[in-house]
Amino acid sequence: MDDEFKRELDVCLEWLKDQPRTKNINKTVCTLDIQQTIEHKVNTYVSRDAVFEAVKILGIPYKPDPKYPYTINLALSHKILYRYVMSDYDKMIYKLFARKQR
Repeated sequence: MDDEFKRELDVCLEWLKDQPRTKNINKTVCTLDIQQTIEHKVNTYVSRDAVFEAVKILGIPYKPDPKYPYTINLALSHKILYRYVMSDYDKMIYKLFARKQR
């Protein structure tokens, strides 16, 4: 294991350890979603391999997605994902945009 992968793995472990789990595999949460969320929160690159390795180490249930190769669905809440965690400003813009669409 090279130093860069070890650093990415440590970042993933640190971020994932306190995230809420679900009882079942969530088909809306995959390793790519988690990778993008961690990168946004920590402002550094992490590989999907590091995310998957962290998932295995932490014992988070997972299942390969039969529709998409290299995608693994996880037993994590979708509410932790970057696209669901919006700032107040983002929410305001979203509401304004939604009103204009009606």
